[in-house]
Amino acid sequence: MKTRLGMALIASLIILTGFLVIPGIIDLSKAQEDRGQDIGDKGNVLVEEGNSTEEALGNETENTSSSNDQTEHEEPTPEDDPVFLDEEEEVVEDLVPVIMDAGKLIEEVKPTGKIAYLTFDDGPSEVVTPQILEILDRYGIKATFFVLGKMVDRNPDVLKQTYENGHSIGNHTYSHNYEIIYRKTDNFLDEVYRTEKAIQIATEDSSYVTSLVRLPGGSHAEYKKPTVVALEDEGFRVFDWNALNGDSELDKPTVDYLYGRFKETYKKQDKVVMLMHDTDEKKKTVEALPSIIEHLLLEGYSFKTLEEYDH
Repeated sequence: MKTRLGMALIASLIILTGFLVIPGIIDLSKAQEDRGQDIGDKGNVLVEEGNSTEEALGNETENTSSSNDQTEHEEPTPEDDPVFLDEEEEVVEDLVPVIMDAGKLIEEVKPTGKIAYLTFDDGPSEVVTPQILEILDRYGIKATFFVLGKMVDRNPDVLKQTYENGHSIGNHTYSHNYEIIYRKTDNFLDEVYRTEKAIQIATEDSSYVTSLVRLPGGSHAEYKKPTVVALEDEGFRVFDWNALNGDSELDKPTVDYLYGRFKETYKKQDKVVMLMHDTDEKKKTVEALPSIIEHLLLEGYSFKTLEEYDH
């Protein structure tokens, strides 16, 4: 009897325990399921946040690109961006315009009898002069380069290329040092003949003699008159200019500035002698040159060198 009562009591306890444990298991399973759902939801949130982050990065990248474009247009100074000069040099070498329809443009132009004489001073430059030569070649134009003897000695291969391409070479003294060349006329003449010798060595043409001379700063100042007389007595022809692109007027002129100065000064004259420079830093001159050439072409100008200039 006692045994039966004991067994019944044990059975009752087991049943009672089962009712207590099973809801706990059910609650635990539900909790785990709920927790799993939370984890999944949080996982979805992370993915969405990831997408949002990518979109944000994309927008930021676009904004950064826009900022970079603005920075290039604003032309930061070396002080603002120490790396800028190196980057600019790499870019500028790629800025030589590729004028694919230059020949067609020239064919369509109707000559008016007006003549443009493009001239470049202070070279030859290892970087800028070859780019100018390439542009001139695309348009089939010959120009005049007033070279410095010291730059010829520095870049003889560029001078030789200029000569072999059929351009005229003018003499612009050896040093461009006003204190030396304008101290007395003999100093100026000495530098002219020294430059002449440098040109002959660079071109490998010992018979090459140019009659074209341009005085540094031009010949208009009264104190330069004796120099002009001395040069003419030696058989040289002295040339100034009546139009310019203003590439020596500002430290960092823009292409628009150079093109604007050209339009202000050429004045549709029958004979335009255009002053420009081809030193290392005149990279904007390279960029502006095609616009200047095409403007003159569309105005009916033909192009000659100063060796062909008829007074």
